[in-house]
Amino acid sequence: MLEMIAILAALAPRSGSGPGDEGGFFRRGDVDFWGTRRRVEAPPSEELWTDSSAPAPARKLLEEPTVENARAYVAWQKRRLDRLRSAMAALEEAKEKPPPAAPAILYFSRPGCSWCVLQEKELEGLSVVRVPEGSPLWEEHGVRATPTLVVNGRALRGFTPRAAIAKGLGRD
Repeated sequence: MLEMIAILAALAPRSGSGPGDEGGFFRRGDVDFWGTRRRVEAPPSEELWTDSSAPAPARKLLEEPTVENARAYVAWQKRRLDRLRSAMAALEEAKEKPPPAAPAILYFSRPGCSWCVLQEKELEGLSVVRVPEGSPLWEEHGVRATPTLVVNGRALRGFTPRAAIAKGLGRD
């Protein structure tokens, strides 16, 4: 390796033999072979947040904390929050809407049914859908006797006390 350096030094053009020549291979100003040149440190930046990835309105407020820059920052944040609210509303609208919930209590009865009269008293104050005779729901729920209640999808045949209804509704 030293031999190669010596050969290159010997072959290097002498001072004044070419443009930009500074007196030989080892004296070239653009190369610091021996690491002897002092490195000039860059002057400190006047900007305090040069490495920040903060958005421009935030950086401007931090660099120049004026009332005007503070107002600009607040306005920028308001625009961002308004857009975020709009995006959230769009997401809510895009959600699949669950089908409307079936009524909690379906009530099947017939006129003249003495047990139905008693059942009516047990159902007072509850949200009940009375299913008229002939409705396809009678067949769907297999109603053969009255009164019949369907509470949260479960059929309760015959007279049903209020406590059993409340249990079926999950209101123990």
